[in-house]
Amino acid sequence: MDEHQREAEGRMQQSYRQAQESAAETVEAARVVSDPVEDSLRDFIENKPYTTAALALAVGWIMGRAHRPF
Repeated sequence: MDEHQREAEGRMQQSYRQAQESAAETVEAARVVSDPVEDSLRDFIENKPYTTAALALAVGWIMGRAHRPF
């Protein structure tokens, strides 16, 4: 293997490691963001069950209407 091939292989390995690190950071950031959202949603559902049911019915009705012609 000549010097250019070794350099190219080294750059590819470095790029691969950087991509792995970036993916790991993205996954960790998603976890950090999703925890407060999940907690807020759980609190809303537990504290306002009737509002949650009304919203679910409204969303279901809208989705059902979207598939039918007017």
